[in-house]
Amino acid sequence: MENKTRTIFIALTLTAAAALAPTNTSAAPLPNIFHSQFQPPTTRIARYTFTLLNNTYISQEFKINGKTHTVRPHYSLIVKAPAGTEVYAASKIGSHPRGSLLFTVTPQYDGQQLVFNSRDRSVYLSER
Repeated sequence: MENKTRTIFIALTLTAAAALAPTNTSAAPLPNIFHSQFQPPTTRIARYTFTLLNNTYISQEFKINGKTHTVRPHYSLIVKAPAGTEVYAASKIGSHPRGSLLFTVTPQYDGQQLVFNSRDRSVYLSER
C-alpha cells in the first residue's frame, strides 16, 4: 500500500511540474499570459536644438509651447523642441508685434542660431 501511495504521489508531482513548466519559462509575467493585444513600441520624437540670441539692448520675450521665456540683452536661450513647435513673440521684437508667429521649428533650425539684431531690427539665422 505504501508503495502504491508513493507511486501516485510521484506521478502527481511530475504531472504538476510538467503543467507548470511552460508558464514558468514564459517571458511574460503571470498577469499578462492571456493578454492578446499587441502594443507597438513607442517611437521617439525628433527634437531639434537651436539658440535664440538677443543682440538688442532690451529684454525680449518668446512664447514656446505656451511658456514665456525672457532673454536679457546680449544673452541667448538654448531651445530643444520637436518639429512643428511654434515660437511666438511675447513682447514686441523688432518689426514683429506682440503675439505674432516668429517661426515654426523645422529640421533646418537644428544647430542654428537665430539672432535678433537691434541695429536694423532684423531676425536672421546664423550657423554656430
